[in-house]
Formats: sequence, structure tokens, C-alpha cells
Amino acid sequence: MSSISLASLRLGKTSVEAIKNLNNVPAGLTTPFEIKVKCTQVPQEFDKGAYVLIWLGSDNSKGMPTSWKQGYKAFGRVKSVERGKQFNDESANVVEILYSFDSAVNRLDFLKYAPEAYYDCSAMPIIGIDDHSNQTIRMLQGSGERYSIGAMFYALNVIDSSFKASLLQINSDLIDFFSYLPPSLKKGDRDPRYETGVNNTIQTIYYGCPGTGKSHQVKELTEGLREEKVIKFDDGTTNVFRTTFHPDYDYSTFVGCYKPVKENGVLDYKFVPQVFTNAYVTAKKHPDTPIYLIIEEINRGNCAQIFGDLFQLLDRENGESKFPIDAEEELMKYLRDEAQLDDYIKIKLPANFNIYATMNTSDQSLFPMDSAFKRRWEMKYIKIDYTNSEADYTFNVGGKDYHWLEYLPCINDKITLATDSEDKQMGEFFIRSNMSATEFKNKVMFYLWNDVCKDLYAGTNSPQSFFFRDIYGKPFKFTELFNEPAPDAPEEDKKDPRKNGDLLLEGFLYYVKNGKKKAPKTEAITEQTVEEPEDGGEQPAE
Repeated sequence: MSSISLASLRLGKTSVEAIKNLNNVPAGLTTPFEIKVKCTQVPQEFDKGAYVLIWLGSDNSKGMPTSWKQGYKAFGRVKSVERGKQFNDESANVVEILYSFDSAVNRLDFLKYAPEAYYDCSAMPIIGIDDHSNQTIRMLQGSGERYSIGAMFYALNVIDSSFKASLLQINSDLIDFFSYLPPSLKKGDRDPRYETGVNNTIQTIYYGCPGTGKSHQVKELTEGLREEKVIKFDDGTTNVFRTTFHPDYDYSTFVGCYKPVKENGVLDYKFVPQVFTNAYVTAKKHPDTPIYLIIEEINRGNCAQIFGDLFQLLDRENGESKFPIDAEEELMKYLRDEAQLDDYIKIKLPANFNIYATMNTSDQSLFPMDSAFKRRWEMKYIKIDYTNSEADYTFNVGGKDYHWLEYLPCINDKITLATDSEDKQMGEFFIRSNMSATEFKNKVMFYLWNDVCKDLYAGTNSPQSFFFRDIYGKPFKFTELFNEPAPDAPEEDKKDPRKNGDLLLEGFLYYVKNGKKKAPKTEAITEQTVEEPEDGGEQPAE
């Protein structure tokens, strides 16, 4: 059994805010976030790196119903523990949430969906039949009759079929906790929900606006942000393969073809495998390891041409291709002679062959994906998160810092009005650092002009949906943002937005957030100052 430490964490009336937040987390692997829990009697084994099943408990001690379902709702990892001096002193614990069940799982769920397995884990903390302890944190030891962690994990995977596959993406060593089989299946057929890779194969397209973090999420799920999840094999390959589609990408770029190769001074032609073939061979050679093929910008290539007859392999049943295809002669020879696969005549995707793809909805794809192709994928929309503090960048204009997340919703609203669509909106990570005014113009303003506003511009006759407008609502062109008055220019030129691009940008930001400002009577001067008469008399009426 693995040396990984496991614990249960019961959230109660002192953690109502955390309970409500967890109750609303969507099912599946999550973008990691932290919860903080203060409690006493924290076991010594509960330390940084331990994994935790989080139970949503009650907000009262009277047995009153709660507005949320009580039960196991999430799986996480301990980030830090600040212990009190004594066992009964309060400790501060930080847990990183990594996975969420679709709905909280309680004793009745165990009994209903996995009764055999429940018997073998029915003495475990919280879910145990006779367990009445209110201790917040308890270690899951997995030793003794009815204390089987494997039975518990088996039941959780029966109740939520994505549990096992998700945990193996978090840490492949967690496979040790999935070795349990209930008595009725030990001598008979194995439960298909329990088989490695079965019904857990991933074939998903992450789609959404540019800058929503699609590639970031895929990397986090497959490789880890520091590549800590990458598995390296003895032959130097890994379990992760990447490629990016583009208009010139074709079948030979994806699968492979004959190319001139010089070996020992002799020029010859050999089949040179490409990313799909390399990933396929690795999956066949390592059937117990999840293999990931990642396709960035999938909608920028001609998918029908790139996949060719491989398209048929995307129909999966129990994780494997339902309809194997005949390998072309050159590919068959490579699989037989170079890759040395036993099964080289037919190509059939194994259950451990996973495919992730990303797609920007804003891209003007030259080759739209047809519905038959898309139907063979699970589609996952990544929405814009205006509350993501990691994207709280600033850009400096005229010596003032503007907060990106403060203006992004306003700009996106204008984009929707201009295009009658949300596809061109920008995600929170459209910019990835603090910026100067010039950098903001070249990154954000250029995108807004080139992809959204350019075709709407008609000078003073521009439609209202055209939002490249100054502080007074007057339309302007992208090039005007780069006007710079000479150092010795008159003061009125320096204050004229049409001659000072930074002032024009400031006006644009005011307009998208607040609407147009009432223009002064003398439009050439942006700031009117009225001097007090020297004799202190009344100012002349306008």
C-alpha cells in the first residue's frame, strides 16, 4: 500500500463560508484554491502533502437540516499546518482544493450504490455506522476489519465515475488506493467502472474566449505547472505529446511520412513518425500509464484533412476505438519494424490514450469543424473570471495605474454590442503582466481595432456600436493612439487628445466605463479654466 497519508476533514459551524463555497464548486478537477480551517486536536500525521477528503458538516449542533447536502464534497491536499503548542491548542490549517464531487456523498449514497464496498469501510471516520466523533481532522489508516480505504475509494468511484481518473491526474501514485474489488466480483467479471482507463478516457475540447486560461488548465491537468506530473520512460520519452494546428498542417504532419534521412553518410528515405504516431506507440507500450496528446488551436487546421481516416478512431467504447482502421503500408511497416508493436495491422486507440484540445472561439477559422467531428468530443466551455485575483494586472497611462479587471467587463460589454456575439470577448489572462500605455495599445487596443472595430469605422457616421471613441463620444482611428506632440509643442497641443495618444486612451477608458462626457463649447481645448477677475468681481456670464 502507498505511503501517501490520507485524512478526513469535517467542516462545521465555524467554517460555514468555506462550506458554502465548496458546495457551489463545479464537479471534476478544479483550478486549485485554498480553504483555511482552525481546529484543535490535529494529528501529527496531518502535515504538508497529505491528501484530504472534505466533508460538509452541519452549521449547528441540534441536528437541524442545512441548506446544503452533508457529505464528502471535495478532495484536496494540505499546504500548511501551524500547530498549537499542545494537542488541544488551536491549529491553523490550509488545504488546497483539487477535485469536487458533483454532489456531496453521504452514508446513504454508499449503501445505495456500493453496499458491498460499504461494509468493508463501514468503520471509517464520519461514514462509519457507529462513528459519532465530532473531531474535525482524523487520519484514514486503512488497517483492520471494515477500515478499507480501497473499499471507500471504490465506492466513491462507483458514485462519481470521474473520481479515479481525476485523482490519477493529480498523482498517479494514488492508484494504490484503487486495488479493491467487492467479494462478488473477485471471481467473476470485473466492474467496468473500475477497470483502468475504462469510461475515464478523456477526449475533450476546451473552448472559450482568448485569455481564459484554456492551455493553462490543460497543462495543469496533464503536466502540472512545474511539470511535476510528467512521467518519463526509460527510452527518454514522456507521457505528454503536444502539437499546434495551423492552416498548413496536414495528415503527414500529424501522423508521419517518408522523408530523406542521412545515416552513416548514406541518404535514404524512411518513414518519420509525427506526434500522433509517437503518442500512439507510447500508449501501446505503456498500457497502464495515461498518455496525453494535446492539440492547441484545433480549429485553426483543416481537421478533416489532418485526421483523415483517423477520424473513425474517435468513436470510443469503454475507452477504446469502436472501429479500428487498417494501417497504411508505410505506417504498418514502421509499427512492425521500428516500434516493434505486436498489433501493427490494425490501428485502435487504447483506453489510456487521452486527447485534450483547445479552441479560441474568436479565431476566424479557415476550416470550420463539422458537427460530426465535434460530436465525438466532450466540449468544455471555459468562462471569463472577472474575480480572478491572479489576473489583477495594471496598465499605466499618463502616470495613473488602471486595473485591468475593473475595465475588462466594460470593454467586453462593448464588444458584445458591436458584434452581437460573445466570441470576441477577452479573457482575464488576455494580458499576462503589468503594462505601459504603449504595450496596452499594441496588445489590447490593436486587438479591439483589428478584430472588432475596424470594419465598423465610418468617421463621424460610424454606428453607435463602434466604441473606439474619445471621452466625448467622438470616433477615432487606431493610428491616432500613437500621436505624440513634440517636446516644444504648444501647451494646447499637448492637452489635445487628437494630438496626444495617451490622453486619447484615457478618454477611451472613461468612455467605455462611464459613457461619453458632455463636450465643452470650445472642442479644441480639453480643459477649460476660468480665471477669477483680479478685482474679485463677478465672472462674465457665458
